[in-house]
Amino acid sequence: PYLKGIDADGFLTSQGSVKGLMNNSVMPLMDIHLLLEKGLLKYEGFPLPLHDVRADISLYSDLKTDSLSFLRINRLDARTPQSDLTVRGTVNHLFTDIHCDLITDAGLLLDEFMPLMHDSLKVSLQGKASGKIRSAFSMNQLKKQQLEKMKLSGSVILSDFKAGYDSLSVKTGHTKVEFVMPNRSPSSKNTKFASATILSDELTAGKLENYSTS
Repeated sequence: PYLKGIDADGFLTSQGSVKGLMNNSVMPLMDIHLLLEKGLLKYEGFPLPLHDVRADISLYSDLKTDSLSFLRINRLDARTPQSDLTVRGTVNHLFTDIHCDLITDAGLLLDEFMPLMHDSLKVSLQGKASGKIRSAFSMNQLKKQQLEKMKLSGSVILSDFKAGYDSLSVKTGHTKVEFVMPNRSPSSKNTKFASATILSDELTAGKLENYSTS
């Protein structure tokens, strides 16, 4: 179900083996090494098209057994119109709720990703973010934006950053943030969601001028 709505293009080469019988009830086991160059990727659930995609991927699957199949991303490089990222990791549960365990190095223009935010979150983001993030999540969690169920950690540098949440605003010229979600050593029930260490030359917080309680 997660492949529906994907439009992809590029130069793909493959090498590997296919072993076993193929009939209505049995599929052969594939162990395939895939290389993609000059790729383009569009997904109806993701408002930003990816271009200049280069991927080195290993696929092990019989195209039906969820517990047996996995995708190993040896390296994937891609760009959006104003951002770039490199991803490594594994993807499994390919035929149920796809699960990803990834390491991402990224340089992002945050304004570009605002269309991904639900209006109900009352979040606004501006500026640049660069760094390394480790993530573990399912496609269902990502689709529903269930951050409390995902595992995220990393170190990010924020530049010319502005953020608003509900009635609050934060602004900084240069800040380094190291974070873990969920918090592995919470001091109370209120600190289970995340822990963070913030190093900043200048960090300003306040209340949004146009905020109204009505």
